[in-house]
Amino acid sequence: MRSGDTNSDFRFLGFSLLLSGFLILFSGARVEAANQFNVPDDKVKHFSVSAAAQTTCSTVGRLMTKSKWGSTVTCFVSINAAGALKELWDPYRGGTRDETDIYANLTGSGLSMLFISVVF
Repeated sequence: MRSGDTNSDFRFLGFSLLLSGFLILFSGARVEAANQFNVPDDKVKHFSVSAAAQTTCSTVGRLMTKSKWGSTVTCFVSINAAGALKELWDPYRGGTRDETDIYANLTGSGLSMLFISVVF
């Protein structure tokens, strides 16, 4: 994608946001499919939300900064830091801390980061 090419920017934004929407929208279908492999629903949701957040954040960051790697890596670190903080906060809200949720977040945002980096 050339810097300043508005049509490419909008196509990139549209495709990435569409991908994010599908990740969230079809996370319920993934939960059903994952049940065949005994993957807990919570892990599938963590994976889907972090993948969608990574895709959206990378897209918006790249369009704003025109930096492919800067925005992608910054989003990866930010999203996973937020996920880790959420897990640290869970016991104070009546939940339980589960480090495997962090692994699901890392996997979702990592695969999204890889996809965005390779395709665009």
